[in-house]
Amino acid sequence: MVKLRRALRGLGTERALAAYRLSKARDALAKFPAGDPESALAAARAKTLIFTVTAGRSGTTYLTRLMALFARVRAVHEEAPGFECVLRPAQKRPELARAFWLDHKLPAIARHPEPIYLETSNVTCKGFLEPLLELGLTPRLILLNRAPRAVALSYLGRNTVPGRSDLGIRYMLHPGDPGVLPLPGWRRLSDYQLCFWSALDIERRQVAYRKQILDAGGTAVETSAQALGQFENLLELAHALDLVEPAQDLGLLAQQHAEISRRSHNPNPKRNVPPDGIARQEQEVWQRIAAAAPKLEASVAAKYPAGAL
Repeated sequence: MVKLRRALRGLGTERALAAYRLSKARDALAKFPAGDPESALAAARAKTLIFTVTAGRSGTTYLTRLMALFARVRAVHEEAPGFECVLRPAQKRPELARAFWLDHKLPAIARHPEPIYLETSNVTCKGFLEPLLELGLTPRLILLNRAPRAVALSYLGRNTVPGRSDLGIRYMLHPGDPGVLPLPGWRRLSDYQLCFWSALDIERRQVAYRKQILDAGGTAVETSAQALGQFENLLELAHALDLVEPAQDLGLLAQQHAEISRRSHNPNPKRNVPPDGIARQEQEVWQRIAAAAPKLEASVAAKYPAGAL
């Protein structure tokens, strides 16, 4: 099925499918009528907002289920209204992201009784954190890591290719968007190379957003699904985000953590098969990035010693 869809891309089938689904998603915004912006802001200021900076395919479903173990937390993955509804137009018109917060997202968040709202969508970090900060709200961030190669292979296995496939168009940025990691000649590159680039762009965003949030007096915590498999690391993350109540039963929490960690969460239906010449393809992406923006390339590469991709 994936091979057939790739073969039909030249006919515009993926773009047409993405346009149709985005239209339906925007129509669904009518279910979330705009409220009073000042009331929405006031309600949001009374809550703790936590979002992730992550590439996706990095353990967000697992993270969500772990965070839901804490009583004061409303932990969701991609809760409606979803950021993807305005992701594409907001790249060229950032004011749409601000309006989305005020008219739809913050009023929806305000309706929930829990004092802590935690969403693990990978779209939030693609143009929606800046307007939130401009509105005077400083969220806490979870920088959820996974090696870029593993992320890219998982994307490829799901036919989620930036700028080319339905899911890639709706949920991802591509090298032609403003403010992304530069990738000259990207239209001539392979699907895998675009997926790999996307993972690297998120790594660069993690570096930038961590500094921005810390400079604003907020909290940014780095972890991974692999690390969260150890109970002590979950507890450390929860304490850093101030999720643990004095009456929390840590013994029960450890049991629940073990139960959740024994299961797979949102795996790809098939094993991710590396494309031919994967190292060569990755090296070409690095070289193109380095030629266009050597400092940015270095900040990303520093996180991954040779062979650790």
